[in-house]
Amino acid sequence: MIFINVFVALLASFRLVSCSAMASANVRIPEKFMGTFKLDRSVNWFVRKMIGFSSVTKVFGVSKNDPDAYDMSNLSSKKNTHFNNWKLNQTFESEGLDSKMHKVLNVGFI
Repeated sequence: MIFINVFVALLASFRLVSCSAMASANVRIPEKFMGTFKLDRSVNWFVRKMIGFSSVTKVFGVSKNDPDAYDMSNLSSKKNTHFNNWKLNQTFESEGLDSKMHKVLNVGFI
């Protein structure tokens, strides 16, 4: 299964949650989403071609510094990116696989 498509679909479906639920301090990512996942392919043609034939491994986990935050890494032969200590429903800026800075918002689960 294509991990990115599933992850994006899950995030999009959670945007339907009311604002009051998203503002809750008890928002957590389910434990079943923690771990390492191999990216089969990406829907975005340009980024897929730019990265080439290298595979991408996604690593998700709870932050060691803050139990309410998360760490995520994109590991590939071309470039590794790390997003540390990010929280759900908070925007942060970080460098992507395309070497550009992106504003990222991870929508919370209920």
